[in-house]
Amino acid sequence: MSRKLPFEEILERRILTPGQSYLQEYLGRMYQRKDCQIGIYEHKVVTHTCKEKIDLLRKDTPLNWDLEQAIKAPYFKIAEKDRQLGEEDLLYCFVFPELEREVDKRKVSGMHLVMADRLLPYMEHGTCTPFVAVDDVLKGRVAHIYVHRAPKVKGSGKAGVTHLDHKLVDISVGGVGEDAHKISLWMPYGAMWKMLRWRFGQYTTAKPLAFKKTDAEIKSERIRFLLAEQQKFDDELKQLSPQEERRSYLLAQEERIKAELESLESKHSGNGHKPLIATPDEVKA
Repeated sequence: MSRKLPFEEILERRILTPGQSYLQEYLGRMYQRKDCQIGIYEHKVVTHTCKEKIDLLRKDTPLNWDLEQAIKAPYFKIAEKDRQLGEEDLLYCFVFPELEREVDKRKVSGMHLVMADRLLPYMEHGTCTPFVAVDDVLKGRVAHIYVHRAPKVKGSGKAGVTHLDHKLVDISVGGVGEDAHKISLWMPYGAMWKMLRWRFGQYTTAKPLAFKKTDAEIKSERIRFLLAEQQKFDDELKQLSPQEERRSYLLAQEERIKAELESLESKHSGNGHKPLIATPDEVKA
């Protein structure tokens, strides 16, 4: 079973850095509550990805974990051809649930960002955390933190809450080495982004982030468009006599559409996925 670390052990083992004192203070208050699930946990197995972590939590805890309850915090830097002098070491952090899709960094930030090869000294790939040391923001090492907020729940009032805000999520707290990959923090998603916004203010943006479409979604949209075109040509063909010149053009277009649909289906099925071709009813939906 995953073990909630006593607060004294967190301090003794120096799980958090001195720069994360704001997080330590929050945990100190939460640990005073009885039967509170918020805290730092140690797991039996090393994990490196969100999927590995959720698979472990599903097996190792009595809670029903969804993949989106694993929080990612990758760091990016400005692409070499676009950065100015002095921007070489600037880091941009994006914080979002595991949605199995890539965040659209340019659309969110307005910059051409690439994965950072050098991270902050108290984290590594697989333990990246949004809870950065205060000095790393104030001294300009971390230029900005972008936090995803899902659309507000209908009827939740002006302030609004999202479906994630009250969900318990699993977040890395940093660290290097194998043992760091066994440690994570459980807290409500809403408390996470509010803490970051409170501590770092203008250096934090909490809003719905843009995500790129997956290849499967792009193909599916193309197939739906082709099927709609095919239906339109079919409808027109029914109105034409066999002698009309436009009939041959429409038939040629249908053959072209059929060939492209077969090509898309062949490529997708070759990856072991279910067929992408929609039914006529799905096209109309």
